[in-house]
Amino acid sequence: MNDKFGFYTSCFPGLSLTEKIRLAGEEGFGYIEIGAWPAGDETRNFAVHDIDFAHLDRQVPKIRTALKEHGVKISAIGYYENTLDRDLERRKQVIGHLMRCVDAARMLDCPLVSTFIGRNIDLDVRGNFKELEEAFPPVLKYAGENGIKIAFENCVMEGWQIQGVPGTLCYQPELWEEIFRILPQDNLGINFDPSHLAKQMIDYEAAVRKFGSRIFHFHIKDTVISSRLLNWYGIYNRQFSNAHKDGFWNSAIAGKGVLDWKKIMAALDEAGYDGVMSVENEDPDYQGSAERTRMGIVRSREYIREIQNSLSRGEKSWEERNCAQASLAAGTLHFKNI
Repeated sequence: MNDKFGFYTSCFPGLSLTEKIRLAGEEGFGYIEIGAWPAGDETRNFAVHDIDFAHLDRQVPKIRTALKEHGVKISAIGYYENTLDRDLERRKQVIGHLMRCVDAARMLDCPLVSTFIGRNIDLDVRGNFKELEEAFPPVLKYAGENGIKIAFENCVMEGWQIQGVPGTLCYQPELWEEIFRILPQDNLGINFDPSHLAKQMIDYEAAVRKFGSRIFHFHIKDTVISSRLLNWYGIYNRQFSNAHKDGFWNSAIAGKGVLDWKKIMAALDEAGYDGVMSVENEDPDYQGSAERTRMGIVRSREYIREIQNSLSRGEKSWEERNCAQASLAAGTLHFKNI
């Protein structure tokens, strides 16, 4: 059983990194995924500045001391920005900071830097992939020379640049296959978040089985899908209304949404995944205070632990015991009529 649990530090914007490390130790998390935007560049939700890159040499010993004191390790350094920005100067800044994240990872004995692919919104998909083929190899080369892996997280980021348009081109399996075709380097993989696939009606279990060897890191996050709002907004989601922030879906702690976690855990086990499972808390019911967020990340972890224990006992999944409400290709998705 994989008991390597961590959490992404962005869910505690009001705490210092030292406080987050202490909290991890107190709650029995062995790992943290550190949010690492440059100072002053934390312009959107869940972008945090947990590493002082201007004084990295001085901060590293302090971080190391705190990690050792509380028995915590760093699973990944996360900087989720647009590496294909249409503004070439901004793109240069983003890639430059990504390189600095590689430096920080090496100095902190962290094996992985996680990011987005991004998108040049002025180009079509094929044009973006031509730019990706030129822009990303230097990042992978530098990371490889420093013994670091790079993972892209599979969030859609719809509306990031233009309303209704995916903001980063790494959100579904067809795109992953092309990414790995043009960038076959073995230090490139996925920071796999099944919740982003569920809201696209994609069989997340099949995706784990297909790309298991490329999963370098894993985000624990669920999603609630409202059948009522899906029927109203459709798969392209809301266009005018601000009544529902994320439209027909909403992020949730594990066990609160539509994902079949037994199938996911079984698929990860079969794929031989032995990496960290990092709770990414974006559940609005578990935000607003450090204590509320703390409760959310612990509940997510304990839910997954119970799933693992039930698999060890040979119990069937929820879907195997109940009739499906909506069948999609090889998988089944369960919608909540809310």
